[in-house]
Amino acid sequence: TLFTWLVFFNKNLTWESLRKRSWHGPSRCALCKLEEETNFHLFFKCTVSQQIWSDLALLFSFPHLCFISVDAAFAWWGRQNASLRPILPIALWSLWKWRNKKNFDDSVTPKQISPKKMQQKGHFI
Repeated sequence: TLFTWLVFFNKNLTWESLRKRSWHGPSRCALCKLEEETNFHLFFKCTVSQQIWSDLALLFSFPHLCFISVDAAFAWWGRQNASLRPILPIALWSLWKWRNKKNFDDSVTPKQISPKKMQQKGHFI
């Protein structure tokens, strides 16, 4: 998907990339409020995203992974069979939507972010 490409090339508008464009605003991760929001932090290192990856591993029976970089996550994704390939783009897009809801509406709590919620919304069959 286009969004997956944006994440891979660090072109999506996290606060890290907005600062490079001279934007000012809250630079902390909207989901955990613990660290600066970077592409890697938001999608793979944040405590909320790590819980999502852990839950997805249980739900789809793949080993729990702690990615050390965006490149490592995409390398893992490229080695998956057809049944697991949709997981990465859907997880990235869902985390991005939750991040935006939290930033702009302050309407998401960590309990609302889960693979079960993704499944209920029809993201996974």
